[in-house]
Amino acid sequence: MLLDTSPSKPHSNNHEPLLSTPKKASHRIVFGSVSPNAKRNSIFEGKDILSPNIDLMTWSSPKRHQASQKLPDFNGRLGSADLREPAPSGAVSSTSGSPRKLQRASTTDRYIPNRHTASGRLCMDESRPPPSALPALHLEAETKRIYKHSVAEACGLQVGKRILQFQPNLPPPSLQRSTSELSAFADESSQSATSRSQQMRTRKVPSCSEKVLDAPGVVDDFYLSLMQWSSINLLAIALENAVYVWNAATGAVTSLTECSCIVTSVNWSQDGYYLSIGTNDGSIEVWDIETQERLRTMQGHTSRVATQDWSGHILTAGSRNGSIVHHDVRVSQHIVSNITNAHAEEICGLSWRSDGQQLATGGNDNVVSVWDLRSNKPRFSKHEHKAAVKAISWSPDKLSLLATGGGSADKHIHFWNTTTGCKVNSLDAGSQISSLHWGYSNTTGREIVATHGYPNNSISIYSYPTLHKTGVINDAHDARILNSALSPDGTTLATVAADESLKFWKLFDINRRKSTLNGFASLKDDANKMGDSFMIR
Repeated sequence: MLLDTSPSKPHSNNHEPLLSTPKKASHRIVFGSVSPNAKRNSIFEGKDILSPNIDLMTWSSPKRHQASQKLPDFNGRLGSADLREPAPSGAVSSTSGSPRKLQRASTTDRYIPNRHTASGRLCMDESRPPPSALPALHLEAETKRIYKHSVAEACGLQVGKRILQFQPNLPPPSLQRSTSELSAFADESSQSATSRSQQMRTRKVPSCSEKVLDAPGVVDDFYLSLMQWSSINLLAIALENAVYVWNAATGAVTSLTECSCIVTSVNWSQDGYYLSIGTNDGSIEVWDIETQERLRTMQGHTSRVATQDWSGHILTAGSRNGSIVHHDVRVSQHIVSNITNAHAEEICGLSWRSDGQQLATGGNDNVVSVWDLRSNKPRFSKHEHKAAVKAISWSPDKLSLLATGGGSADKHIHFWNTTTGCKVNSLDAGSQISSLHWGYSNTTGREIVATHGYPNNSISIYSYPTLHKTGVINDAHDARILNSALSPDGTTLATVAADESLKFWKLFDINRRKSTLNGFASLKDDANKMGDSFMIR
């Protein structure tokens, strides 16, 4: 039976009671050249055609030598501006009807500000004639529109926005910093804060256990589930063919039963008052912990039951032949579903989601499967692991977040979104993973702890979702850790190893923040109350 090897505490007897509760490139039109001596019946007769060139060209005409043309100013309004410059000496006048001479306007445009200092984009109102207007008016409007866009494009401006916009003054040169410097400073500050919090967290991880119990006869088999902590603070552990219950509140150890063959799994009901015991011959016994009586024995497995879990009155068990059986413990015909060949090899990991709508299973075939409540086919199956998947744990904060860990040939922890079937994160733990549990730290927030077997018998803690290692306990045991269980208040981890010892580690803080899971109020009010006075004796 369990023996307390802590020197300061006396051994409890067996007679104490168990219960004490995610632009259009503007189409540029190239104008054809139009002769100034075109016939008078041209469609351009009497119209002012502006060249798309930025260097404005003026045709001197005897009829229009005093005419002024309307040009758009930089604010988008039509203003009066004479396109002609005074004729230079030597220029021939065109007032007598002689051939008109071409005069070039100044190439300096004083109305448009420096394009390199203009902040913003060009604003020009585009007015169009009504649909009933003459074709010549439509052509004139379209010509002006194209010209405006050509000028804007040549100037590097964008039509439709203001050229000028307010900007604050630059700080003094001594105070100016480049974006890269500011970004580097922010990253450095963030990393420094993260580093400080990790250092603080590391200092709080214990280097030795709070309590050690002797567990002689524990079966050194990686695939078995030999220990679990109930919601009413009772710890059940299987040692060979016997099951013992340790009361964390009083320190009492009670021998519950001895079976006719090796016990391969134990699991508490959600209320903590019933314990199911799976055996090597494929049978399952259900015990009432209050009266310490066996209520029934259920058959239906043809090989050993290595893992099991409760969801209300449904007890689900996985066996060595890869089958999953759902038992309704309220009725005599207890088998409500039997899924044969759910895995190609032994099922060694199995866990119901907290709302009872999904079931996750892992097997020695290196496969993770997620099942819906009303289907006998998996919602999805994943083959990323390279070794047996025994460690399975649902997030207490997000219903669809599942963590799974692989054996010694894999050494990875994968995180899955069970709604989409996508892998959302992954990390290499560097060692065989025998169990996973979610916890909370006041320093770093949500964390996940992994217990390891070969080659390192250690305990590792990672923050989530950053996946930074926030703590490690090296050589936690002298041999590989086989199973672990988390206390009902979420603070203490119990580990059992092949060195035949059971150790208790104070790793986490009580999460007193209330969370909601898709409308379900969570979860741990009773456990938080219990944590105020929780003590291992």
